[in-house]
Amino acid sequence: MVDPKTQGSTGYTKRQDELFEYDSLNHLTRREQIFYNGSIERRAIELFTYDAFKNLTGYWGTQALGNSGNTLNKTTVTYRYSGAEIIKNAKGSI
Repeated sequence: MVDPKTQGSTGYTKRQDELFEYDSLNHLTRREQIFYNGSIERRAIELFTYDAFKNLTGYWGTQALGNSGNTLNKTTVTYRYSGAEIIKNAKGSI
């Protein structure tokens, strides 16, 4: 059987997959990219949180490794009551 991670039905080498997770309100909560290089696999995971007004309130970059407890690689966004974005607090390095 052909391993779908490394070879497609036409014989090409697969390079990347993308997986998306959404909450019950259809907000993107997780994006995972999987990169293939022969037998080596690398994953990049981003996480997202939202407030009741559908505004993005938290973003964890790929350096957080999919861990929402990793505050060093979290960007927090705060909004005024009108919905205007007022503060972005990014930690860590890009």
